[in-house]
Amino acid sequence: QIVLSTPTGSGKTFTALMAAKQLLATQHPSCCLIYTVPTKQVLKAVGVQCEAHRIVYWTAGAADGSGQVFQVRRPYSVRTQRSKEGGTGSGPLLEQLALQARLGNQNQDRGRGRPAVVIAD
Repeated sequence: QIVLSTPTGSGKTFTALMAAKQLLATQHPSCCLIYTVPTKQVLKAVGVQCEAHRIVYWTAGAADGSGQVFQVRRPYSVRTQRSKEGGTGSGPLLEQLALQARLGNQNQDRGRGRPAVVIAD
């Protein structure tokens, strides 16, 4: 077990994400880590850290209160083309993940349609 006790904003969330990502990569290299965070503020902070470390990530969030409709987005930092295509659709989570994978592969994004991490709030 590891206990991290450091001040707010010092990187505990990102450290936990990296540890989980590394463990998953060694045990299941073809899998993607879906990492949930409590707020959009934390999602943005973790996204900034992923970008700083050149980790290919997407974001996901519920599009309504039902828990059945989601939006999955590929941030501009992973896209090779700066179009808005694929950033605003909503639907069932697996459908949205498949759509973004297809677009990422088609557009030759970093990761080729396979993120290392999906950050979800």
